[in-house]
Amino acid sequence: MVFDGGVIENVVLSNLTVECVPFEWFWWGDGDPLHFNLIQRSEIDANIDKSKEPPVGVIRNVIIQNVIARGEGPCKLHGHVNSPLENITLENVLLTVADDPKAPLKKGGNALTLENARNFRMKDVEIAWEGTPSDLWGSALLVQNAQGLILDGVAARQASNGTQAPAVVLKNVNGARLLNCQAKEGTGTFLEVSGAGTRSIALGDNNTRRARTFVHVADDVPQGEAK
Repeated sequence: MVFDGGVIENVVLSNLTVECVPFEWFWWGDGDPLHFNLIQRSEIDANIDKSKEPPVGVIRNVIIQNVIARGEGPCKLHGHVNSPLENITLENVLLTVADDPKAPLKKGGNALTLENARNFRMKDVEIAWEGTPSDLWGSALLVQNAQGLILDGVAARQASNGTQAPAVVLKNVNGARLLNCQAKEGTGTFLEVSGAGTRSIALGDNNTRRARTFVHVADDVPQGEAK
């Protein structure tokens, strides 16, 4: 998490095993092994004087590679609308989302959410569900408000709880390529593309034979922008 104009840049994280579990409600964190957040204090504290507040910070040029990660909470990579995450790469990553039926505070949503990003790349990334997730879980991956997205060799399915959510959602993404992606066994709809701001979505050489439906393009997407 970056506050007060801080800068995180030119970082490589590699060859890691990450295991995260949530604690009680008063403990910071959701048991999420991947977490980026660019935020200004005034967005969470109404008493902050905005006129004296530093600009939004920066997270850029980060590579996460050769990582096995497991957690019981939703992972969020959150850039700011005024300072998107920039040049972030996830390569050779296995992310497993587990669900603890005895946990005192249930979490849910999407396994991995990416918001407000520029030039984001996922290469050989698998998103897996451990056991039967609760009814709170939905998609494996949600990307919204991003420019220059590459998903190459991403393997995923939606939560194995009967949800009708797509495995992967692209919403208001400008410029994306999905290559060599794989729908895992039991996938319903693999990809949903939505948002009036969506442009230039290119799909090629994806293995979606295990999906009931490969791609659903919402009515608000301009015609011809998903090919």
